[in-house]
Amino acid sequence: MNGRDAGEEPRRVHADGSADGEGPAAERPRDSIDRRTATLTAAGMLAAGLLGGWMIGAAGDNTTIPDQFGSTVPSPVATSIVASPTTSTSPPSVSTRFPLTSLEVLSGASELAGVVVVAPHPGATGGSPLWILSGEGLVRRYEVPLWPGDYPNPLILSGDQVAFADLENAYLADIGLDGAPRAVSEGSFLLPSGTSDLIWIVGDGAAWVAQLDPSTGAVGERFDVSAVISWPEGGLESGLLVRPVDEATFGQVAHWAPDAGLRPVEVDDPQSRLLTAAGTLAVFLSPGNTFQVLDMARSATVGQFSMQPGEFVNVEGCLSPDGSSIALFGSEILDVVVGPASGDVIHELEPDEQIDAIGWVSSDQLVIQTAAEEGRRLLRVIDLPGGTVTDIASLSGLGSWWMTASGSNC
Repeated sequence: MNGRDAGEEPRRVHADGSADGEGPAAERPRDSIDRRTATLTAAGMLAAGLLGGWMIGAAGDNTTIPDQFGSTVPSPVATSIVASPTTSTSPPSVSTRFPLTSLEVLSGASELAGVVVVAPHPGATGGSPLWILSGEGLVRRYEVPLWPGDYPNPLILSGDQVAFADLENAYLADIGLDGAPRAVSEGSFLLPSGTSDLIWIVGDGAAWVAQLDPSTGAVGERFDVSAVISWPEGGLESGLLVRPVDEATFGQVAHWAPDAGLRPVEVDDPQSRLLTAAGTLAVFLSPGNTFQVLDMARSATVGQFSMQPGEFVNVEGCLSPDGSSIALFGSEILDVVVGPASGDVIHELEPDEQIDAIGWVSSDQLVIQTAAEEGRRLLRVIDLPGGTVTDIASLSGLGSWWMTASGSNC
């Protein structure tokens, strides 16, 4: 979940097609994870330098334990458990290792209908604290071997497991965090499927893929896709939406399944890009700003709608768990929740809010991460039936934060 650029002047496009302003379209980043990681790692090294003195003082706490793949996993540290908030705020939980960060639970956390997991972007040396927040308050904080990089889904919450990868291994950690995260497979990065019993592991860059059952940690057969897949774009319960090696035959986006291989995706505009996918649904956005919603299981269009013409490059989307809504946000579009069939607006977010990340806690509740004063960030839940917005936590520390939620992984 990538945030918008704070320095951009947004061109707001409203549901009625009117626009507040015009501006040049930004290029869509299409680099591989390795190239993007190099840039982000350089920024992390600068932050690490600023925190060097503090990290040296904390180095004595960096005990590690080996996993079965020969890498290391930070040993457990004291966890923070906060009861359901009764005052305006709870005492902040502070990470004592890796980047100096803290999370303060606000009284509105009791409105949270599920679970939210956040972690500050790791520094150049890797590792980061992981916070799990529920309606009961702060459940746990734990130090985990996250690695810097612009992953499609750096954190995936599936059932009671948090999954992540560090370019070498894939890990699972129980949201109760009773023990250390465990490495379950080699893997470069992970993609959600939109179902609770399947996560896709992508390994060796994008040379092979395998299925992971997060409830058991079981990893299925590896499929060598190096000859047919250039890059995986999104996960479904049936397979992957990918950029194929042979675009002349399959188009810019194709559907790969373990039992059927590659097949073209029937989009109306061949220049359309994948916006989001989950379960059996995939949402595509054309250069003319037409949204097409496909049911990949039936190879049928189930929704189509348009917005003001332009170049919507910096727009992201996220399907609700039941597929009944799409949250759209970005620097070039009004942040809204729409119905996938018609594009009718269900909810309109605050027009001046700078949203860094978004996720579904449930089919009726969104969580957003937004910038606040003094470099802080706020977690807010939006109750769609009631239209209410409630602050649930304050995040402090250098850099951006990764986030995922129990309803869907955006």
